[in-house]
Amino acid sequence: MLVTVQTISDSAIDLADMKNTKFIDQSGTAGTELIRYLNMAYKDVYQQIILSKEFYFTTSTTINIVGSTSSYALPADFYKLDGVDLRLDSSGRYLTLLPSMFKERNKFRSSLAYATAPFGQAYKYILVGSTIQFVPLPSSAGVIQLWYTPEPAVITSLSQSLSLPIGCDEYMSLYVASAMLSKEESDTTALTQKRLEIIDQLKNSLKDRDQGSAQYVVDESTINAGALYPFRGWD
Repeated sequence: MLVTVQTISDSAIDLADMKNTKFIDQSGTAGTELIRYLNMAYKDVYQQIILSKEFYFTTSTTINIVGSTSSYALPADFYKLDGVDLRLDSSGRYLTLLPSMFKERNKFRSSLAYATAPFGQAYKYILVGSTIQFVPLPSSAGVIQLWYTPEPAVITSLSQSLSLPIGCDEYMSLYVASAMLSKEESDTTALTQKRLEIIDQLKNSLKDRDQGSAQYVVDESTINAGALYPFRGWD
């Protein structure tokens, strides 16, 4: 659902009973207390959503592979990797790439290399720092589709809108209200208990987004069964 930051803020102010107080800067100017609390709350609930291991925020980008270059920069807003595909041809066929374990790092440093599949060279990938690296060393140009979850957006004004699963806006309001009352050194017990109840509900509701089918049972031998020239023998 789409909710405005103003709605979350108004609810937090009501919960903290600080509607007319000047103790907390409620102007909504970037960098002020209320905006900082809202960013803290958003980062917190964003993490809870990510921990559900569902694809609420997944987006994609492309990386153009160059021959004899193994390392490529990840997107500036990269947070979590969701999948890597190798484009087979211009008709839109892709091959799902599998990760290379760090302990395999010396496996292809010598003359050893993957056999060339009918559609060209196939790779594995590994995340290293702010880069993604492909092994073995690419011998020709190619196109990679990178599926990833970006870092949470930064809230800079009350007029912004956030796309959140049901219940997350309430959690954020309770978080902000607790932060406001904590500064005032007031009791936050009731708000904290309610926030914990909401997070327990979220942990259950955020999982199994596609509740009509199993999410995590995967037969790796069939991952690329739909590709025109499925490549086997990766291990």
